[in-house]
Amino acid sequence: MRSWLTLDDEQLLEHFVETRCPEQRAELVERYYWIVEHVVRRYSDRGEPSEDIAQVAAIGLLGALDRYDPSVGRSFPSFAIPTASGEVRRHFRDRTWRVRVPRRLRDLSVQVRAVSDELRSDLGREPSMAEVADRLDVAVSEVAEASLAVSANRLTPTDSSGQPGSDGHVIELRDHRAFSSIDSDDRLVLVDLVRRLPPRERTIVQLCFLEGLSQKEAATQLGISQPHVSRLLRASVAWLREQMLDAPAG
Repeated sequence: MRSWLTLDDEQLLEHFVETRCPEQRAELVERYYWIVEHVVRRYSDRGEPSEDIAQVAAIGLLGALDRYDPSVGRSFPSFAIPTASGEVRRHFRDRTWRVRVPRRLRDLSVQVRAVSDELRSDLGREPSMAEVADRLDVAVSEVAEASLAVSANRLTPTDSSGQPGSDGHVIELRDHRAFSSIDSDDRLVLVDLVRRLPPRERTIVQLCFLEGLSQKEAATQLGISQPHVSRLLRASVAWLREQMLDAPAG
């Protein structure tokens, strides 16, 4: 008989951390499977089959076992439950973000692309968001929202020269750790967060990060001072950064 089977849960965990024995890992999954069941009960009202939630939570449990360090002084359940829950939250988030863009915005984005191409040909330059909105007879904010929803990977601010960060008044998302190496799913998370900003702050973010206006140009359009735009933009980026850092991680 394998002697380690007589160890209690904490002793076996410590032994597994040293040996990384696959058999011990399987035994620990059995002993701590109640964590998976706990997480399933917690998220069972989300419309997802319990079997699917259990599978995702089990992946979280395995990940917790592989990363657990007893020397930190934290009990394994207090580490594994948030880890498994986070895996399930990410599962729900991934399924939700991919269908979150409303149909009207998808349809409008098609029109925005077509009109942008027409104006680019007519004007011999990149059309402004206001020019696109005028041709479509919709509000600039609608064009901005459609562009933001479908083209979130363009969230890199530029000044009026078209060069990223070529003046001192432009805040670059890539300068912030929360937005570095951002993947496609997290871009959609960012899109949703931008929508939650107050109208004026949302417009400033859209003008600076989508249309490529400098803060001075955005201030002129909004009828406020450039320092005021700078303060609002910095506050918005700080809030977005904080929300992205707090988002469930994989």
